[in-house]
Formats: sequence, C-alpha cells, structure tokens
Amino acid sequence: MTKTRSGSETNGDGHPWLALAIILGFSLLLGLTLQRGLDFYQPPSPITEIKTARWIGAGASPPVLLLRRSWTIATYPRSAILEVSATDSFKVYVNGSVAATGALLGGRPATLVDVSRDLRPGPNVLAIEVKRRSSGSNTSAAVRLSWDEAGVRQSLVSDGSWLAQTKFLFDADRVKPWFDAEFDASRWPPAREIAGIKNDSRIAGDSLPPKLVNPPPDMIAFWHADRMLRIGSFSLSLPLDVREIHGAWIGVATAGVHTLTINGVTLQPRHGSGEQLEIYDLAVFLQPGANIISLQVTASNTPALVTVAGRVVTSQESLEIGRFDIWKVAPNQTVVTDLPVADPPPSMTFVPTVATMGWQLRHVMMPLLSSVVLALVIGLIVRFSLGCDASSAAWTAAVGPMAVASVPLLIAGLVELDPRWSLGGEQALAVATAALVVALVAATARAAEDKAKEHGTTSKWYVGGR
Repeated sequence: MTKTRSGSETNGDGHPWLALAIILGFSLLLGLTLQRGLDFYQPPSPITEIKTARWIGAGASPPVLLLRRSWTIATYPRSAILEVSATDSFKVYVNGSVAATGALLGGRPATLVDVSRDLRPGPNVLAIEVKRRSSGSNTSAAVRLSWDEAGVRQSLVSDGSWLAQTKFLFDADRVKPWFDAEFDASRWPPAREIAGIKNDSRIAGDSLPPKLVNPPPDMIAFWHADRMLRIGSFSLSLPLDVREIHGAWIGVATAGVHTLTINGVTLQPRHGSGEQLEIYDLAVFLQPGANIISLQVTASNTPALVTVAGRVVTSQESLEIGRFDIWKVAPNQTVVTDLPVADPPPSMTFVPTVATMGWQLRHVMMPLLSSVVLALVIGLIVRFSLGCDASSAAWTAAVGPMAVASVPLLIAGLVELDPRWSLGGEQALAVATAALVVALVAATARAAEDKAKEHGTTSKWYVGGR
C-alpha cells in the first residue's frame, strides 16, 4: 500500500525563498566573475591600411625576419608618424632605440607611433624585428614613415630598397647588434616584395589622429615627495568651458600597475612599464564643464616614478595634460614632485581603451542578463533532478552546495578591489567554471540522493540536513 504525503511533507519545512535567493546570489556572483574573465578579451581592433607601403620579406617564410632601412634628413623633424604592421609580432628600432612593439598571434598587428624624438639630422636607421609564431602565414612587414622637414611632408615606405636578414647578427667586433645605427649591413641582401597578402592588418589598440600627437606633446614625470612609497594617488582637475571636444588622450608610463578614472568611470588596470606611454582615448569620457581625472599607481620598484603626457583639443584651444602645475597628490591635493623625464623619454604605444560608454553599459547589463540566464538554467536543472513535486526543503538542500561555492566567487570579487592582487582573465574564468561545475554536480548528486531516499522509504520525505 502506497502512502500519501501530508501537506507538511509535500511542502517540507524549508523556505522556498531561501532556495531562490541562493540560486540568484550564486548566479550573480558567477556572472560577475565570468565577466571579469571576459574583460581581458578585446574585441577585434580596427583594420588599418598602410598606404603605398609594400609587404616585404626574405622570400621564404623564416621564423625570424630582420629588416633595415637607412636614409638621411637635413633637420630635426617637427613631427614624424610611423605606421607599421607585421606577421604575429614585431619590434621597431629607430636609431638603435625601441620605438614600438606589437603582437597578435595568427594575425598582423599594427600600430601608429610618433617617433619625432628619435630622429636626428644626418643618417637615420629604421630596423624591424619580426617573429612568426603561427603556421600558414608569410613572415613579412609593411611600414610607412612620414615626417615634416622644413615645412615639406616627406615619406618612407617599405619596398625593395630595404635590406633583409633571417639571423640575429653582431658586427665584426661583436659589439654593435644588427639594429644599431652604426652596424654595417652592406652585405645584407635586398628585401623581396611579397604580393597577394590581404590587407587585414589590425591596429594593436586604439589609433589616434596624427593631429592629436603633432607637435609632440609636453611630457612630465612626478611622484610623491617620498619616492620610496610604492603606492601613489594623483588627480587632475580639467575645466572645459567649451561646447565641443574634438579629441583627447592621455598617456601613462610607469613600472607597475596603474588605474585611470575619468569622471567616475574607471578603466581596466594595466601592467605597464616606464619605457612606453600607454595611450588612452579620453574624448568619450570628457564633458563640457568640470572634469576630474584620477590616477592610481602601484609601483613595482623604488624609487617610484610615473610619466604622463596628453592633449585635449577643443573648438577653442589645445590643452596639455602633461603639465607639472596641474597635477596634485590625492586626497590632500598637495603639489606633486616634479622629476626629470627619463632619457630617452618613453615611446608612445596605443593600447585598447576598454571602458567606453558602450563598455560600461555592457558591463552593467551583461552580468545581470547572464545571471538571470544562469539562474533559469540552474533552476531547470535542479527541478529536473528533483522532480515536479519536490518540497521546498529538498530544494534548499539541493542548492546548498551553491551557497558554499559562492564563497570563492565572493573572495575573487573582493580581491579585484586591489589591482595588485587582480586575477587575470584565465584565472577568473577558471574559478567561475570550477564553481559552476562543482555546484551543479553537488546539487544533482544531492537531488539524486533525495529521490533515492524517497523511493526507498515511502513513509518519510527526505529533508536536507538530516
């Protein structure tokens, strides 16, 4: 004779809202952690076209390609914009100094940099190191350098006049490397023009119009009075009494982690170096009227230093962000300590500005939407595992492991408050995936145990926690 459950047995002594709260809370933490992991994925960057430049290489497809080009200029150029693209990864040297780098495995990264400070009257040498790490691609590069000489715009592009080599070399005395300006490359064979390469080069970051970086901007280096401090907080008040902002950018170079906040919008923390200005496009964040730019730096070594440059172009004027008299130490607003800029100064490298307004909207809506979807999926899985007539106590017992799995997700979220301990994208995705798998396996196992107890002892309804 089959026994029927009473109302109390059917409903159980659990609380249905508790099970729902656990599912929603776990799904929200899971969605936020997954979004953190996806933050490190950058959307496809814009395609660039290096006009009039030819793709050149060494004929075959070696893993390493070295390119050199010498030329002469009469005076210091007022501006000089270098556009370069290559297979997989590249490093550009101008007169022996690193001017730009780029990497995009399986593609052709590209970048745009101002190299006016690296050029000099007389002979100049442009050298490019290309490393191919993917298969099925031809090791090659395309380059265009344009500069203003005595009011006349000159240009230099990659073609058959360049020299190419496939091995790292030193001079006869093994003192000067192949990219040095004084290295003798007279025995290098000429580069070969490579036809049939699809123009799918992608800027390795946001590109800025040349007018925003010409003439070269002011650049300052500063820190607290005590340079042994590893953590620095600085702020800039930028009033803009205009109706239209044509363009704006800021560059930060520091050995360590830096985080920019513009009018309350915080950009993704970045691990930088003191050798490259990482450029952010500010135009989307600035507004007519008062603007506040905050910079938080956690230096990797001492004495600490941060270098800043930038420019805001409006309908009325052009404002330099790299000025000593406008930066203050936060929160007491004392004057920063002006320090000499390193020689050579940091080169300019454009990087993705992650936090656009669309990015902010996506990072508010996507975790919420993903949390709702995850909650529905998890709820359906638990319901299917328990059956249609499961009690609220059985639900609470089944989703109990999710409450436990929420703890590492919460800890991972708290860790993100300090960029020094920030999880990378792969680690965040691993934590989220592990929490989801463990929670679902434990929940379905508990549900299966409940159903087994139900069929094995029909006079009693199994309640989680017994």
